[in-house]
Amino acid sequence: MKRNMWRLAIALFISTACFLGTTFWYEAGKRIHAHNGKDSVAKLFESNNEVQRKEVQRVIWETVSRNDEFFPGEAIRTTANAEAKIQLKSGTIIHLEPNSLVVLERSANGLALDFLQGNMFVQGGAEGSSADDLTLKTGSGEIKLKSADMSLSKDQSGQVALEVFKGQAELKQGSQKLDLSKNKSAVLTDKGVSESRDRLHLLQPVAGTVVLLNLARGDRVDLSWTPVAADYRVHAEVGSSRTNMTRLADMSVAGDLGKATFAQKPGKWFLRLYATSEDKSKPQLASMVIPFVIEPKAPPSLIEPSQETALLKLTPEQEVEFRWMNRNKFFTQLLEVSKDAKFTQVVSKQTLDGDDTTVKLPLQDGNYFWRVTGYLKIKDKTEGLSSNTAKLQVVSQWEIKPATLIAPPKAAQISFFEAQKNGVTLKWQAPVGVKRFKVLAQRKETGGWKTLHEQETEATLVKLTDVRPGVHQWRVTSLDPKGGDGKPSEMLEFSVDDMPRLEWANNDKENEYVYTTPTPTLAAQWKPLANVFGYRYRISPESTPVEEADWQSTKQNLFDTPVKEDGRYTAVVEALNAKGATIAQSPPKTFNVKRLPLLPAPQWASNAPEFFKSDGKGNLSFSWEPVDGAKQYLLIIEDGEGQVLEQKSFNGNSASLNRMKPGQYQVKLRAVDSFRRPSSEGQAKKVEVPNASDIRAPKIKAMKVK
Repeated sequence: MKRNMWRLAIALFISTACFLGTTFWYEAGKRIHAHNGKDSVAKLFESNNEVQRKEVQRVIWETVSRNDEFFPGEAIRTTANAEAKIQLKSGTIIHLEPNSLVVLERSANGLALDFLQGNMFVQGGAEGSSADDLTLKTGSGEIKLKSADMSLSKDQSGQVALEVFKGQAELKQGSQKLDLSKNKSAVLTDKGVSESRDRLHLLQPVAGTVVLLNLARGDRVDLSWTPVAADYRVHAEVGSSRTNMTRLADMSVAGDLGKATFAQKPGKWFLRLYATSEDKSKPQLASMVIPFVIEPKAPPSLIEPSQETALLKLTPEQEVEFRWMNRNKFFTQLLEVSKDAKFTQVVSKQTLDGDDTTVKLPLQDGNYFWRVTGYLKIKDKTEGLSSNTAKLQVVSQWEIKPATLIAPPKAAQISFFEAQKNGVTLKWQAPVGVKRFKVLAQRKETGGWKTLHEQETEATLVKLTDVRPGVHQWRVTSLDPKGGDGKPSEMLEFSVDDMPRLEWANNDKENEYVYTTPTPTLAAQWKPLANVFGYRYRISPESTPVEEADWQSTKQNLFDTPVKEDGRYTAVVEALNAKGATIAQSPPKTFNVKRLPLLPAPQWASNAPEFFKSDGKGNLSFSWEPVDGAKQYLLIIEDGEGQVLEQKSFNGNSASLNRMKPGQYQVKLRAVDSFRRPSSEGQAKKVEVPNASDIRAPKIKAMKVK
């Protein structure tokens, strides 16, 4: 044992040392935010799923979150289902698609981005924030951006496809230089640069843009390209990634038209056009692959004040706060507040920035309507999207009033199954200026009303669950926001019907149960129901309420269970559905549990002697009076000290014992009923088997020996 303890101690020491060493090594090399005095050059602007980074010389990757900063000398990668948008200080956005890897570098010539793997889309910043100081590196080539939007895609062979969507860029590989533009793309390999030919120039949609569609109206995505010869047919491929694009079956357009439309659901997509000619001598034309996003046009959604809201001004200077939510990016918005629903009596009109979602306005007491209109710029056109109109009331002179109860109405009768399935929802109408309520629900019981539910809430409905059959009442108290006394509503009653009845097999209210087991038991049966998952029952002695007994489960429509002792018991059974909810209940049933009396002890025959004595051979016969109901009799033989030597069973009322050994014995009788229960023992009789015996040894005749 001592030797094993030493081994465990040594193993623990080695493990601890390894852990501490690893932790020290990791912390020693961990990135410091100051990064040796270097300034950050970018931040994570947006991401989906896990994006990681590490210093180039390190091994362990760490996960980054939105707005985390990046420094020169760091590698950034996306996992198989992740995407990232990295914003440089210049405003340029780097879109990294899944399984992409880049390294940030700083040199005398400025910031460089080494593209090592995957797919990347570079989107220049706003006008005036040039990306001239950003150089893209890939393999043996360098690309100098000149406010260009372009994509880089690297396949497994190491070939890099370079496509410019806007502006210009300069590609340099060794002594070779090539100006890239929207009309001139290239493919970069270790062997050199080759200009992409046979291009179909896609004009719309523009790479990286958001296409807004009114999907309810059936809007479609507009496509346009530089027209080609009429014998070309233009097709489109769309997919959720560059490697997973499929052809649109319903689009095949003559090449000289230069435009088409197609339907597509919201989301981020990749698009490519290609054109084929019936003239086999003409090459197939293909456009660059562009990323774009489809979003539904959505007007602002009003949040507060909501429809039919009453606002209480606690002071004359208090302003009304308006809040809403935008799904689209508007360039400007207009908030209008009017005294009429047609907005012909506008009392306030506020022009707001496109990203505003809240404003406060001073309003006098009265009824008002408000809405927000967001304005989009689409194809150099302005389109306004107006929200729904909401009505509000502003009050300062106010007296607290009770809530108006709506449902369930007075004396409502609710079915048992509806209450079990959906519960009971209490609804009321809020009075002007009241924002908080106290709800009380009670159930009528023998001793009075018992509280089932009590809570404070700002909502105008509360759902009660597990509502049992019976009479209930409820009310709602309006709470004073100034801290005064609340104003209770009237108390309304509603009833939940009794659940379906589960019938006992024996409909008697009280039943005598006679058990035949060695210990007290109670068994009962009831009529089965359809669509029942199981049953539960509980049993309690008469001195204890049945509601306090524990539930027991059974799959059959019966129970057979032990009880403590003879006496009166009450039982209740419930049927359950698959969710364990009660769908039927039996009425309480009383059982008087008794033991079935045992048979009387057998009596010896009237001519039986005071004691029995066997003959000389140890044979002896007995007889006794028959017992009504007896199926068998037990003859018990004991020695002189009362120890049982043998027990024999007989079907009749007589028995014979043969060849008994000499000695003193006693015999007793028991009667056995049809339930195999023996009666008490009858009178014991003594038995004597004498030592002398009639048994003689065989006689041997004379023999002669020769």
